[in-house]
Amino acid sequence: MLLKKRIPVHYILGKVKNELPYVLVVGLLVNYLTSHYKNLIPIMPIAIPTFIGTAISVILSFKINQSYDRWWEARKVWGSIVNESRNFILQLQSFVSKDKQEAIRMMAHRQIAWCYSLGQSLRGLDPTANLHKYLSAAELEKINTHITNRWQFCSLMRCN
Repeated sequence: MLLKKRIPVHYILGKVKNELPYVLVVGLLVNYLTSHYKNLIPIMPIAIPTFIGTAISVILSFKINQSYDRWWEARKVWGSIVNESRNFILQLQSFVSKDKQEAIRMMAHRQIAWCYSLGQSLRGLDPTANLHKYLSAAELEKINTHITNRWQFCSLMRCN
């Protein structure tokens, strides 16, 4: 499973700290109004909240199903990328002559670095972190120059 078994309480409180005061104010307001103005509030039939609760549960189930489908599709694409990378290196080893093993090793390390960098980028992390294990210093310098040029271009063109 991708998640830890127990979610820390401070994590949950950190996520709801902005919404909690609003919910408390609205809850206290409704409690005050219903206790002091009981005669002015009409009686609500039980069918109305039941219908609303059922509608909300159906909508939520569709949203959860859709998000799971997107996650599963992304997992399949990522698995395909990893498998095709392996197949690429195996085909290089099969079809390229044995005296070019150093070139094959360099291509394999570039492919590993690309997969690692793509994974880091998709997670919103630094895509160039820890690439020094797979690439030479000259290759890392070229990558950093490319990234710097792209950021400069995007700042001029106001793109993401």
